Amino acid sequence: MSHEHRTHFGDRTYNLLMKMVANIRGFEQETAELEAYIHEHVKNSEVAKRLMKVPGIGPINASIAEAIAIDHYETPRDFAASLGVVPKQNTTGGDIKLGHITKKGNAYVRSNLMMGGGSIIMHGIKRAKNDQESSDSIEKWAYQKYKEKGFRKAAIAVANKLARVVWVIVVRGEEYRAA
Repeated sequence: MSHEHRTHFGDRTYNLLMKMVANIRGFEQETAELEAYIHEHVKNSEVAKRLMKVPGIGPINASIAEAIAIDHYETPRDFAASLGVVPKQNTTGGDIKLGHITKKGNAYVRSNLMMGGGSIIMHGIKRAKNDQESSDSIEKWAYQKYKEKGFRKAAIAVANKLARVVWVIVVRGEEYRAA
């Protein structure tokens, strides 16, 4: 920054801005180191390798799934419900009406699964524009949900499905099959 701009801002403002720039660069460096660590970890983890075969589950979601105590949940639905990606049920006279998601549980895990769900939907949209059909059942299902419910509700539904699939892979040790 030129001396003219520095005096306009004042030395104190300039110094604070330069300190913020240095902090941002430090965060960028730490983020790069963390990403490198995550990528190295998932290369050496059998569970993470199995998880990353699932659409919408990349290295970060795989490492998160390994870090949380998924095996404490008895069923896949219990795990999905703990993240708040299961709609609240209202029952009246035998009729079940699904409401908003509860948003309870770990917001970071929920938002990462929703981003994964959004990614799957975007792949489906891209394929549809190119007149291609996916061979993956989750992607087909996600695209259909998107057409029925819109992007946000479909992303939540896909996050719910991803949570259940993650539970099965981690707890039961199963492999993901794209059929």
